[in-house]
Amino acid sequence: MSKSFLSKLGHHSLLFGPALFALATAVFFQTHNYYLITGDEPHYLLITESILSDGDVWLTNNQQATNLVTQAVPYSLVNMHSINGASLHGRGLGLLLIVPYALGGIWGSKMALAFGLTALFTHLCYHMARQICGSAKWALVAAVTFTFGLPFLAGSSQIYPDLLAGWLILHAVWLLYPNENGKRPLSLPAILLFSLETAFLPWLHVRLLAPALILALFLWPLVGMPRANGRNSNPYCRSYSSTPSPLPYWPAITYAPLAMR
Repeated sequence: MSKSFLSKLGHHSLLFGPALFALATAVFFQTHNYYLITGDEPHYLLITESILSDGDVWLTNNQQATNLVTQAVPYSLVNMHSINGASLHGRGLGLLLIVPYALGGIWGSKMALAFGLTALFTHLCYHMARQICGSAKWALVAAVTFTFGLPFLAGSSQIYPDLLAGWLILHAVWLLYPNENGKRPLSLPAILLFSLETAFLPWLHVRLLAPALILALFLWPLVGMPRANGRNSNPYCRSYSSTPSPLPYWPAITYAPLAMR
């Protein structure tokens, strides 16, 4: 094995340090009954519970039934944060938590968020810092230092969409960040990923529609810029504008149930 390979392997292993520490912190909180689900957390988990148990997002029966979520809170969830049985919260986080909730319940959801979000932020910060400063060692120091602080250790295991939304926005911006040559590598995969991340934001929370629109407007003039080979990137522009996106259907799926039943 080459020395450079071992060095890269060591760097990438250290990048999981904050995620493992966040996971251990979440386990400590759960085993000592600190920071149990409260506030909006039960209502996000009820969406996951409803999808798994009923295959829908109508929460009336789930609010009244005995399940992991209703047993975890000392108060009734009936008719809370819902209108006509439809949750007032975004469905995005509930969809993402289906697998961890099915495997480990509330614990599984918290563990998945604690490890996954911290790992995503650490790796993204590492690549961004390395692109800016050019040093793998200093990029590692910056990324680990950043994600060992707040809000990651205390907030990554809380069932809210804020940290995930922050990562999606930061990663979407980084996809358009100029490379070391001062050019934006607007490849088709990058634009597709940018489009999916941007379109998913309003599914996490209604207030994220504003940054989603800002990001979409920011990309629009860039896809028409000439590429390095002198050719115009209009094919990318056409593919972006015709990409199947969940964004146009978000208002109907989010608000239509509130007027039904």
